[in-house]
Amino acid sequence: MPVGGQRDPEQTRAALVDWLGRQVPGARQIEIENLVVPQSTGFSNETFLFDASWSEGPSGPSERNAMGPSGPSERKAMGPSGPSERNAMGPSGPSERRESGDTQRAEFVLRAQPQVWAVFPEIDVINQQYRTMKILGEHSDVPVANVRWAEPGRDVLGTPFFVMDRLHGNVPGDRPPYTVEGWFLDLADEERRALNIDGLTAMTKVNRVDWRSLDFDYLDRREYGPLGRAQRLGYFDKYWQWARAGNPHPVADPAWDYLRENWPDDEPVELCWGDARPGNQMYADGRVVAVMDWEMVSLGNAVSDLGWWLFLQRFHTDGTGVALPGGMLRRDETIALWEDRVGRRAEHVDFYEIVAGFHFTLVMMRIVGMFKELDPQSYSPGGDIYNPVSMLTAGLLGIDLPVPSR
Repeated sequence: MPVGGQRDPEQTRAALVDWLGRQVPGARQIEIENLVVPQSTGFSNETFLFDASWSEGPSGPSERNAMGPSGPSERKAMGPSGPSERNAMGPSGPSERRESGDTQRAEFVLRAQPQVWAVFPEIDVINQQYRTMKILGEHSDVPVANVRWAEPGRDVLGTPFFVMDRLHGNVPGDRPPYTVEGWFLDLADEERRALNIDGLTAMTKVNRVDWRSLDFDYLDRREYGPLGRAQRLGYFDKYWQWARAGNPHPVADPAWDYLRENWPDDEPVELCWGDARPGNQMYADGRVVAVMDWEMVSLGNAVSDLGWWLFLQRFHTDGTGVALPGGMLRRDETIALWEDRVGRRAEHVDFYEIVAGFHFTLVMMRIVGMFKELDPQSYSPGGDIYNPVSMLTAGLLGIDLPVPSR
């Protein structure tokens, strides 16, 4: 769960009204309603919701035309992927609509970089999220929300952010997990299976994108080494050192030793979603309408997405003490479907499931560290070790955790 934030709703409203006036050419009488300002800081971003209305004047250049289109959109709008199951403020429909005269109304989502704490060593909502979603929305069949504008500066909200249309639909929950209760568990087995297949298929659409022809070169992080194995090792070495902060960890340390020694050579380099799981997909009318949360996007072996998907499924079943819900694809079925959709064998799946466990363990180390520093009353000593993620990862590695100290 996020920890306390400090956003003032009225100051935020005023700042956004002024900012929108510079993004929409000729906009007059801008109003913002139903503003939901996060009173806690998210782990990888802050999410705002708001409705906006404006009147259009004569066409003309805007004072600053942002980093995206400002025209009307035919897409639906996207909501957050937080704990609520229903990310909607009303029935499904277009995110922007004309009223009497030249008045327009739209529902928006704003994603801003966190101000207080981060679970990843680098967070860039402009490149990782806005830019990726814009390219995919314009040049692929990956379902993403329509992005409108991006603000790379800090003068407006104190941190970079972007705005996208809001989409209405259902998102499998994390708290409580969708495998324990909620709308997804209430479905008939055949309905659940159909959504599971469509969700995995949506993930493979990301993996099949021809990233070299679509200007994804900004994801080539050469400061970590040459693209491929060396670059992924370079990134994770930085992350591991940053997360442990000089302190030994009985799971992360042996996991990293294993990964460094066994990372495969000569792998394909593909577009990887990163946080690939049902909880980052929105469903409506029996299909995926949005693939969300791109803060872990990278270039690497797409089997890493499959490994993350499988580890998170393990986390939501074995890690919570429940069986896989009826109708959902078993591990072997998931691998077979991925291979069919991508068109190649899924090599090193077991290895990439350990990569996922290691990666998620680093995230948990940062989350526990956040509570220790910012919310000591919620901090539990040893929480960075004795949690389902680290325990599952230890099981994959075949190592025993130390006995907790009393």
